[in-house]
Amino acid sequence: VDAERLSGVIVSDLGNVINRLGSNAMSAAIEALSKLASHPHAGSLPESKLIALARGFYSFLYRARDANVSKLNTSARSMVHRALSALGSICRFHDFGEDSSVDVDLTNDSSSVPDPSEIELDWSNIVSSSYAMFSLYLQKEHPPTRCQALRAMNGIFIAQPRLMLAVEQTGLLADVMSEKSGREQQLAALQCWRELLLCEEKRVESGEAREQMEAKHITLSKRISGDQDEDASLVGGVMSQ
Repeated sequence: VDAERLSGVIVSDLGNVINRLGSNAMSAAIEALSKLASHPHAGSLPESKLIALARGFYSFLYRARDANVSKLNTSARSMVHRALSALGSICRFHDFGEDSSVDVDLTNDSSSVPDPSEIELDWSNIVSSSYAMFSLYLQKEHPPTRCQALRAMNGIFIAQPRLMLAVEQTGLLADVMSEKSGREQQLAALQCWRELLLCEEKRVESGEAREQMEAKHITLSKRISGDQDEDASLVGGVMSQ
């Protein structure tokens, strides 16, 4: 009970940081809340708070989906960017368990964005719904918003490396790096890919990859033959295209 009470205090403090402070502090608070949610003695409050935040940010973005972001006032535009950043961080840091793969509709049209009033957003569909939302905002005629949507999408790629291969085959990654996307988005893309590679490097060097292999009972022969870390190899392959 004491642990759960302490957890409640921490959740309240992290919620204040997420709702009030800048993007870096918000992302760090979401990461901390995600780690707390996966702790066996933290109770159900951290998990409930995290999915409530995800639903709130998603619903806001859905309501603003048809807005001309470039014509919004500074405060409203900042809220759009904040919601994109927060939702991307939640998709990145939440612990989805050993089987974290998700099915995502790679269609880039507005009809693929689920209406939050018609579905119940939960951990089984938040990544696929968020990907659809980020894809929609990535088509906006406002470069800073497209860059923020790409950064949010990169949060999904970091958590779901295999999804990146499927997305690469749609041509989306080539589009964001093309001349027509503009220098601002090209730079944002390079920063995203750098962060993705650094995260994979850290995961491998920290021993997390080895722990995942052992959990999946991957044999020594497969490790030696180069199949030991498919996600890291996959990311490197996509980045070399």
